[in-house]
Amino acid sequence: MHAINPARYDLASLRLFIDALEGGSLTVGARRYGISVPAASKRLKELEAAVGVPLLERGRHGTRATSAGQTLYRHAIQVASDVAQMASAMNDYARGIRGHVRVWANTSAVNGFLSGLLMDFLHGHPHVAVDLEESNSEPTVIALRDGHADLGIFADNVPHAGLSVAVCDIDQLVLIANPAHPLARRRKVRFADVLAHDHVGLDRASSLMRLLRTEADLLGRDLRLRVQVRSFDAMSRMVRAGIGLGILPHAGVIDHATSMGLRLVELDEPWAHRHLLVGWRDRDALDRPAVQLLDALAARSGKPVTRAATPTRRTRRT
Repeated sequence: MHAINPARYDLASLRLFIDALEGGSLTVGARRYGISVPAASKRLKELEAAVGVPLLERGRHGTRATSAGQTLYRHAIQVASDVAQMASAMNDYARGIRGHVRVWANTSAVNGFLSGLLMDFLHGHPHVAVDLEESNSEPTVIALRDGHADLGIFADNVPHAGLSVAVCDIDQLVLIANPAHPLARRRKVRFADVLAHDHVGLDRASSLMRLLRTEADLLGRDLRLRVQVRSFDAMSRMVRAGIGLGILPHAGVIDHATSMGLRLVELDEPWAHRHLLVGWRDRDALDRPAVQLLDALAARSGKPVTRAATPTRRTRRT
């Protein structure tokens, strides 16, 4: 069998393929893409002919991807995203922007220090644009390794071997509580006491949830999660409703807590002072604006640049 020429994959057909799958039918896909159904059918048949295997199954319940189609869909999504970023970058240059930095950052950074730092940086660099992607820490590390990000900000408990890193923030974790909760009256609290109560948590993939589960396991206890959400605002609302306690970074939750009348209690644990890292693959390969932003991030803590290593897991406490 001859290798398939990548040039035979045209972007228009890939975009139509995505629309058809996400819309659940060829008709919806054609409408989203803005062409007739016969024209859409012809394009997708040509795409299948280029690939050499069926990509779509059409039945009474709509259009579904075959196994090959699922693989193509994952790659097509990435291609479409890369092209959109490329177009955005070129548009920036057309309107006078002379530098473009791709930054992935975890929710703690986005809700905490990053907005202020970016405001100062962009004020001092008016011809630079920053493409900011909010993500969990682990996908941020993957984006750095795969070359989809110039800089990444993530928690230090996420494995990041092979990257250079510098501390850019110290993330002070605090307990957030409804004022009626018994722990809300304390000035500080140990994690063991917190574990006796119900919790509201972030999604399972977040570095913060990974940290809390690890610390609970080291104490031989369970984390009693009643609800899991995806944002600091949603967690604060669940806590205000009395569903459970929450643990979040102070800088990221202070505005929510103040507006919702929640109490913040110091978490009396050494691991509650969590380091956020800025990471990169190769400083010499970064454009000048990315290096300038990296220097601004690394200068926040005054700590030295290091080569990353996989964190060592502590033994269980008895």
